[in-house]
Amino acid sequence: MNIALLSAIIATVTSIAVVLLQEGLKALASKQQRATSINSEYLNPLRLYAEETFFRLHDIGERFAKGQKENLLFLEDIQHPQQFSQQGDDWFNGEGCYFASSCYFTACLFACIKKVREDIPYLKLGKANDTAFLCRIFVVSHSFLQELGIFYAIQHSIGSEMYVVQEKRLLTYREFCNRLKNSETRVWFDRLISFYLDINQGKRMLIIDQAMESLYHLSEFCDRAVQGSRSIDTRLKAEKKSIFSPKK
Repeated sequence: MNIALLSAIIATVTSIAVVLLQEGLKALASKQQRATSINSEYLNPLRLYAEETFFRLHDIGERFAKGQKENLLFLEDIQHPQQFSQQGDDWFNGEGCYFASSCYFTACLFACIKKVREDIPYLKLGKANDTAFLCRIFVVSHSFLQELGIFYAIQHSIGSEMYVVQEKRLLTYREFCNRLKNSETRVWFDRLISFYLDINQGKRMLIIDQAMESLYHLSEFCDRAVQGSRSIDTRLKAEKKSIFSPKK
């Protein structure tokens, strides 16, 4: 075989190998990009509402630790969920905003958990991480169940009520408040409202500690999965609050 022919063969084989390598790398990059996109679609909302719920409970816990034993959510003269249907828009944007938004953040959290549980096969976490992720989600759900709090079935129901299927989005705060103003739709959130009414009166404080710890661990997992910063620690630092130290 002459040298010219051998060189041509080598050049051809090399070109084919380069093309195959480039296509393989392109396919791998595309697969990784799709996995990142899918994970972000599911995990970023969960990460957001885990953080928001954590900080709301953190603020409530701080006031309780400083000696405030009632009106921990700045709510007076309301003792029953039915009274929420008697309030106007100004109340939900004023006096009742802190309480209603606390319920809203937690309801959004339940919606994100429900969506992740249903679509876990589409997430690209790996078998071991799937198990660890579901375990963290279960612990969060279980913490809100303690002391006959918000039962699993009701958490799932609230999650369904919060999701607008046709538009693939969660209810806005305004839409959520309109649900509470209507007695027929509010009833599906009564257990959540009663849960926070109890906390407003200084009850269920042990649940707050358990929920914060479980939310912290869930948030950490989501941070790693989306390759983000430690969102809760970063916000605690920004708000000049003490770093949270989970028990385990």
